Amino acid sequence: MADKDELIHKAEEITKDDTNTPEVREVVAGLLKNYDKTAHRLDRITKISDRQQREVLEVNEKLNQAYEELKQSQDRLVQAEKMASLGQLVAGVAHEINTPVGIAVSAASQLQYLTKTIATNIANKTAKKDDLFQYMHNAEESSDLILANLQRTSDLVRSFKMVSADQTSHERRIFKVKEYVESVIMSLRPKLKLTSIKVEIKCPPDIEMDSYPGALAQVLTNFVINALMHAYDDGAAGTILIDIYKDDTFVVINFTDDGKGIAPENMGKIYDPFFTTNRARGGTGLGLHIIYNTVSQTLKGTIECQSTVGKGTTFIVRIPCDTKEEEKEKNEEDKEGGAAPSLTSPARGPDPLTP
Repeated sequence: MADKDELIHKAEEITKDDTNTPEVREVVAGLLKNYDKTAHRLDRITKISDRQQREVLEVNEKLNQAYEELKQSQDRLVQAEKMASLGQLVAGVAHEINTPVGIAVSAASQLQYLTKTIATNIANKTAKKDDLFQYMHNAEESSDLILANLQRTSDLVRSFKMVSADQTSHERRIFKVKEYVESVIMSLRPKLKLTSIKVEIKCPPDIEMDSYPGALAQVLTNFVINALMHAYDDGAAGTILIDIYKDDTFVVINFTDDGKGIAPENMGKIYDPFFTTNRARGGTGLGLHIIYNTVSQTLKGTIECQSTVGKGTTFIVRIPCDTKEEEKEKNEEDKEGGAAPSLTSPARGPDPLTP
């Protein structure tokens, strides 16, 4: 600053020194005048730049705040969607249980009436041999009916209890894949009974996983509901095949429907949050988004989709048999090179809600 002021002072002296030629004094005076103008303009630009920088910072702060609120809203909607599917499961199982319990109660009531009748006849010494044989036959039929329906109720309750507990606890444990998948599909039977869609499961009985069964149940439930809503028209018949096999240290799940298929222009958007082609029937656009995040984040796996219009769709899910080992390797990598950001969208690009 001192050097600048000194130069300006010397330039002013040149313009006042009569020993210098008029041309020199005129040039220096012009330079001083241009410098003053430039300095004034630079000062204005600096003030404008500072103001604009403050405005940009304020806008960025508001955008960040809006983004956080949007992410929180999305998280709440995703959680609400998960709870909604669990609520549908509760309502469906309650309705399904009502039938076998009602039959068992009716059979037990009939057996009670027959028992009182034969007991009264025996007490009055009016019972005949044929009456006793008929009672034994009726009692056996009623007992078989009661046992079969209570067993059916027990299976439903056990399946629902296991699936619902896993979906709410999010704990890792060792489980048999085929047995667990069958329990999930059984818990969805009330919803499937309203359609003409059959679900077939192909899986070796000895495959085990040390993973998160609740997350797997969420994935399968959303797959089935998504297929019922999008792959088939109302009243249409079809078959869903869940083909599961082991590939080295991975479990591969091929979820295939023979429905309408996905249009090529929609293939790149199926995992996007809130994208749906069937909002009129209640589609939220969160089903496949939840599946993708659950597979990639919780189950540490990958998901791929193959579809042909008019022939059906196949989702290929690869999940580590032992999630514990995957988490251990991930933690070691994070310690060595820093934590990598978690994926929330397919490899095709960032999440649409991510800035």
